Amino acid sequence: MVHYRWHYPDSAAFVSQIIAEGDPNAAAAILKWGPRACRATGTETVAQQKAAEAEYIRCLEAAEKQLAETRYLMGDRPTAVDCIFLGGLRAHINFDPDPKKILTAFPKVVAWAEGGADTWDGTGDLAPFPHSTGFTQHVLAEMPTTYLPFMMANARAQENGDKAFTADIYGETVSYLSRSYPEQARKMIVERLDNSLTAAERETAAAWLRDIGLSAFFDTANYSK
Repeated sequence: MVHYRWHYPDSAAFVSQIIAEGDPNAAAAILKWGPRACRATGTETVAQQKAAEAEYIRCLEAAEKQLAETRYLMGDRPTAVDCIFLGGLRAHINFDPDPKKILTAFPKVVAWAEGGADTWDGTGDLAPFPHSTGFTQHVLAEMPTTYLPFMMANARAQENGDKAFTADIYGETVSYLSRSYPEQARKMIVERLDNSLTAAERETAAAWLRDIGLSAFFDTANYSK
């Protein structure tokens, strides 16, 4: 979201004027802030920018296919995953002029973002665990080589009080700003796994996490190695 907004001149100029409410000095300051935000979130190099765009297009392709099968991304009722995906679409991708052009290839995603996701009638179920939906499987398959190393390095930085850290992403060593909420969110999931499941459910979840290459994600001991 940050890359599309601030590395494309037309989108950067468009958004900076809106945020600045027409104040040219404020808009100029915002334009200078944008690239720093990109640097903090790992899209400073051209290689990372291209990789981020390709990753997001793969995600859109998976969402387009999923919305032809179910009303939401994890089945026929909404979840936090839908809220996250919709937030990016409504606040950035379907709002800023440059990424908005990309969405023309994904009509179901556009219709869903522009109101279709708001028509839930209170019925419907999630796809069964552990198989879930094709969209879910796609995102999980992306995580071991991208989000997992980012999260583990961020967790170590948070533990050590470091302001920044590096992680190997898409063949490059990338610098990121250390952030508290990703680690807080990880611990919230660990808490749920440890305390809200039966012993049999925990074993099923643990086996599933091993199978998809994400067990280290929820093993605190791995973060201090």
